[in-house]
Amino acid sequence: MQRRFLRESTLLQIILCCVIATGVAYALAQYFSNRSLWLDEASLALNILDRSFVELLDPLDNYQVAPIGFLMTEKVFTLVLGENELALRLFPLLCFLASLPLFFILCKRLLQHSTVVPLATSIFSTTHALIYYASEVKQYSTDVLCTIILLSIATGKRNTSSRYIAICSTTGALFVWFSHISIIILCTCGLYLLYSGIHKNQKYRYLLPLFIWALSFCVYYVFLIHDHPSSMAMKKFWGNYFLPLNPFSGEFYLFLVRAAKNLYAHLLGFGTWYWIPILISVAGLVSAIMRKKYSLVFFCLAPLCIHLLISVFRLYPFSERLVLYLVPLCIVLYSVGLDASLRVVQKYIFPLPSLMLAIPALVMLALLAKNYPREREEIKEHLHYISQSIKPDEHVYVYYASKSALTFYQKNGFTRLNEEFIHGSVFRNQNHLYDSEILHLTGKVWMLFSHVYPSNTEENEEKYMIDLLLRNGGKILQKIEDTGSRCYYIDTGKAEN
Repeated sequence: MQRRFLRESTLLQIILCCVIATGVAYALAQYFSNRSLWLDEASLALNILDRSFVELLDPLDNYQVAPIGFLMTEKVFTLVLGENELALRLFPLLCFLASLPLFFILCKRLLQHSTVVPLATSIFSTTHALIYYASEVKQYSTDVLCTIILLSIATGKRNTSSRYIAICSTTGALFVWFSHISIIILCTCGLYLLYSGIHKNQKYRYLLPLFIWALSFCVYYVFLIHDHPSSMAMKKFWGNYFLPLNPFSGEFYLFLVRAAKNLYAHLLGFGTWYWIPILISVAGLVSAIMRKKYSLVFFCLAPLCIHLLISVFRLYPFSERLVLYLVPLCIVLYSVGLDASLRVVQKYIFPLPSLMLAIPALVMLALLAKNYPREREEIKEHLHYISQSIKPDEHVYVYYASKSALTFYQKNGFTRLNEEFIHGSVFRNQNHLYDSEILHLTGKVWMLFSHVYPSNTEENEEKYMIDLLLRNGGKILQKIEDTGSRCYYIDTGKAEN
């Protein structure tokens, strides 16, 4: 019996290690697929390319917001490796790759269970949202890495040595400048260290890191967040992602349901079956409480509760990519729940083999393969085709949301087209205001669309513009579609001026 258990355990470890390696391979392949920059990526990338290190300290253009440490690091990568997508996405990729072994260490400290640790790590390595954001020019992979490092430090073997205090203090103070959510994790770690200090009657020793973290955040807030010109626009944009204040209202609980769905359906990738991993995670939470794993419960729930609390005061929204850092903690609870559920089944229903724990990891791998490679707004192929096909005296009408990506690809030399572009105006929810601009087009014209605004009217802006041309004698000569992007070659039926 003991020999059989060892064989099963060894085989399970081998399978999970293979899943982890496959997840890493998928992350690298996603990175090297070199998809087009989408609107937000391109807008942030232009700030990085166009500004000096000092200028990056100023509010960014195009309503972009990112931690200063992340921006500075991205700037270094572009100066060393060139102004291209791979250079811009390398730092997020490195953050993801570094997160994997560190997450394994964090799990060992939280779980102290030989089976659950590799299970959680394998699920982490194959979560499609973590792999996608590992190749996006945004700071969310950095958020995940900072979270794992800070929690690893807090859950490590604590002592009162000057070395430990220095590591705690400097790491937390530094990460404030690399991750906006670091303050949530620092609050979590600070509460835990303060409790530990009081419990061991050494609370004053642990106050020094808390003071340094608070000082670093205050400096960052005063100089880089307070009275930020984009704050009102950001609050308006994220208006539906702040937890309602009244806990007795239906909206309060609907928000919590949407938040859970966001984490498990979208970020973890379970789609319409998201309620199953939620129930399993609840089982994991109950199991941890029954086994008196209170530190595990605290570290998994405290960041979630703190984030929801600050969202009540409209300080930081609770939205999909902004809560990516919570995914590792959801994975921990989910993995604990899987192990606990299997043990209950083995004890009371049927002696299933421990190899059954490989199934959830393989399911995550299947979900990843289904969504691979993930693309967003593939504009590069259209630009290449237009540059090869455009004739003298023809122009390209560029939809306003496509401008950032176009400007980036002009700047890095991907497309040599320049004077041929007509840049569209912005008249959101007022489609009729596009009439004069569109009807002014003459001859044969190319029209490029990506990140099309849905509009509050029955027709989105792209459909409205194309139909307007067709109603006024225009004819579609060619239409090329790609993920999130379309290109039209249209004869307007009007002689050129």
